[in-house]
Amino acid sequence: LYYGSEIGMRGARDDFSDKALRPFFDPRNGQDAWDHALFTFIQHLSQLRKTSPALQFGNYRQILLASEQFIYLRETSEERILVVFNASDQAQTLTLPPLHFSGQAVDLLDASYQTSIHNQAQIWLPQNSVRILQLRND
Repeated sequence: LYYGSEIGMRGARDDFSDKALRPFFDPRNGQDAWDHALFTFIQHLSQLRKTSPALQFGNYRQILLASEQFIYLRETSEERILVVFNASDQAQTLTLPPLHFSGQAVDLLDASYQTSIHNQAQIWLPQNSVRILQLRND
């Protein structure tokens, strides 16, 4: 988050200063100019991080890096979280490499999405989306 990005303010990069990264915010406009859905989503992400030992302190392991997809694992002795990004304008089904894990993956952003992982799995993501999967042993 950087200078108002949490409310959807847009800035621009300049070779000579970072002033353009901090766009002018007129407090008289109040919250009318905010992207409230984005702000609420970022609040939710912040709350997930506060309550997750893996997201706060877990070891980091990159699982997949592609031009429009990214997957990483954060894990502690008590929790495993798999974070899966799809930056494509199209839905994607990603095949995970072997994770040496067997159990359920529950999306902490959308509890209706669950999938079984038995060492390897496929994960479906809508366009331009993220899943934060808590891995639960069988």
